[in-house]
Amino acid sequence: MGMVKMDRVSSKRLQMVCSETGEVWREVDCPIYEPYIEELESCVSWKEIEQLFEMIEIGPAKGYLYLLLSRRGYFKAELRKKLKARGFWPPVIERVLHDFQQRGYISDFREVERLIQSQKEKGKGPVSTLHSMMRKEVEGVDIVQRVQQELSEEWQRKAIKGWIEKKSSSMKKGSLEGRRKLYRFLERKGFDRHLVRESLLLDEW
Repeated sequence: MGMVKMDRVSSKRLQMVCSETGEVWREVDCPIYEPYIEELESCVSWKEIEQLFEMIEIGPAKGYLYLLLSRRGYFKAELRKKLKARGFWPPVIERVLHDFQQRGYISDFREVERLIQSQKEKGKGPVSTLHSMMRKEVEGVDIVQRVQQELSEEWQRKAIKGWIEKKSSSMKKGSLEGRRKLYRFLERKGFDRHLVRESLLLDEW
């Protein structure tokens, strides 16, 4: 008797159940695993099962990554979450991610540079840029350093000045309320507060 029994729970999902205890070990995609049901149920050791997991899932996991990356770039952590959501085995996930990283198909550094450039084009400051990157769970890149380098105080002053010129045209010149609105707007854009205050005090409009 093998270590596991494969039970169909729907047209798309199979459960891998421990033969001795009845405990559900994993739930897997039916289309991927169905051809291997007999082979899995004949395994007499966990090592055999692990080897089968890897053999079965490597191809589909890589195919899914190719599909995702054909549409746009992703951070490594984003791809890991998508693979986990599809139910791929964790060691397989790490193996295919490492392989794609070694081949240059995925690069957190490249995605960081792309995100920074996008934020700059939108006229957003370092605070909002860092906040966006924190949600991405960037790996192997000092994002604080990169943001400080790319969105320097000099760049911020120029960007703030551009926003002031654009937004102040519809406001009463020298208006305190206008300055307050500009401050709130620039703060929401993610610029350093001390530079916003400095620019609003120095700028004559």
